[in-house]
Amino acid sequence: MNRIYLYILIIIGSFCMGSCDDMTDAPVYSENEVIAPEAGTAEIYVLNEGLFNLNNSTLMRYSFSNGTQTPDYFKKINKRGLGDTA
Repeated sequence: MNRIYLYILIIIGSFCMGSCDDMTDAPVYSENEVIAPEAGTAEIYVLNEGLFNLNNSTLMRYSFSNGTQTPDYFKKINKRGLGDTA
């Protein structure tokens, strides 16, 4: 019976070790792309719900300190769409 628990523990441990990632994800920016600073500003995020199965939901960021808005903020940061009905 103890041998079965040992095998189960080894299998679960191998799944846990296989799902680890030791690399850090860093965003890659192009030369002409400007990303607003993340800390120390008063801002609001506006979520726009997209249409079903079209992957066109957007997240807009509005900064109160300088009055700028960043459309498609989620896509600029994560390099992927937000989904269809966020």
